[in-house]
Amino acid sequence: MSNALAIAAVTTMLDYLLTQALARSGAVNLESVTAKPLDKAREGGDSTNQVNIFLYQLLPNAAWRNQDIPSRVRPGETGRSPLALTLSYLITAYGKNNDDIEGQRLLGSAMQSLHDMPEIRPRDIEQALGSTNLSPDKQELLASSNLKNQIDRVRITPQILSVEEVSKMWATFQAPYRISAAYEVSVVLIDSAMPVQAALPVLTRGAGDRGVMVQADLTPPFPTLEALTWPGQQQRTGLALGARLTLQGHHLNSPGEPIVRFKHPQLSQPLELRPQPPLSGNQISVTLPTDEPSAWLAGFYTVDLQYGQGGTEQSAQVSNALGVAIAPTLIPNISATSNGLTLECSPSVQPGQQVSLLLGGREIAFEWEPDAAEALNRLNFSLTGVSAGEYWVRLRVDGVDSALVVRSADGKLAFNPAYRVTLPGGAE
Repeated sequence: MSNALAIAAVTTMLDYLLTQALARSGAVNLESVTAKPLDKAREGGDSTNQVNIFLYQLLPNAAWRNQDIPSRVRPGETGRSPLALTLSYLITAYGKNNDDIEGQRLLGSAMQSLHDMPEIRPRDIEQALGSTNLSPDKQELLASSNLKNQIDRVRITPQILSVEEVSKMWATFQAPYRISAAYEVSVVLIDSAMPVQAALPVLTRGAGDRGVMVQADLTPPFPTLEALTWPGQQQRTGLALGARLTLQGHHLNSPGEPIVRFKHPQLSQPLELRPQPPLSGNQISVTLPTDEPSAWLAGFYTVDLQYGQGGTEQSAQVSNALGVAIAPTLIPNISATSNGLTLECSPSVQPGQQVSLLLGGREIAFEWEPDAAEALNRLNFSLTGVSAGEYWVRLRVDGVDSALVVRSADGKLAFNPAYRVTLPGGAE
């Protein structure tokens, strides 16, 4: 396979092939072959018979870019695919003393040569390595590129360029236009420098070498959570402490006693609860405790199941995780004055949490003390600028609102009257 020198090696081979072919034909005297940008090809007052090979574009080869390396990658091994490139060249001929007729004769002979030699073959590269027409540094470049060991041929194909494309190219280099021919050289395969990953052979498959396990349906045989439900109007806001959470899914009765884990971004360790009987393969229930409100935070949690006693998270079987919101609960003893409002909540809020009061349709942010380090369950909000009147109160913690809606005895929805406050008037 070729290496990173392959691009320069292809240009060197085009130089060699054109020089050899035009020398054999004798139709025109070729004095030099260069590989320069269009604006540099004739600088310095050069007026000889000259062919310039300008590489103007490199593109990934679509047919090869996603292929494995056939000679190296076997089934079960992984390796980086080779870098497959298509090279685009512009061949420009310059006549002696800038004679256009001489340049056209030279270009015709060059195009005939490339038409008769549509490939760069391994034997052509070997002949170039033994030729005296190439300098030692170019021969070293060809030998080091491994271009002759490439598994696919390097083909030379004429390319059609519109008048607009050609004019833009010459205008870009601000060089006088010369009649030219475009060619596409493909494919150049540059091997990846990353080593191939080869796994050790498999000695046994499954317990007791019983082979691949087969099941009768497409449901994976692992504990999987599909939904979280809880009763009442809390579904509209979030789950409150003391509520019963039901986890629904399949294969929830996997071996080992399950533990329901609640993970919060501000908690270093997950909160673990044991489910309540009865347990089934499709449903597990757990009740959030109310005797340890300081251990919980309002906000968004992820819930999963861990199976296995005494095992670590790495060794135990763990289900997928689903999200659930735990809403703050307001203690119905809200006090309000003309300048402020004080309320109590459960669970407590921690410094760093985003806390705000929803007073009717208005949101008022809670201002933490600069050196606050302890959790608070009693919050004071400033009501400067709030007009007098009656308001419904909600608490929002990390985007989760406290429950305000309840269901009356006749089944209708209503606002909880315990969360209605009257403000005597604010400072305008």
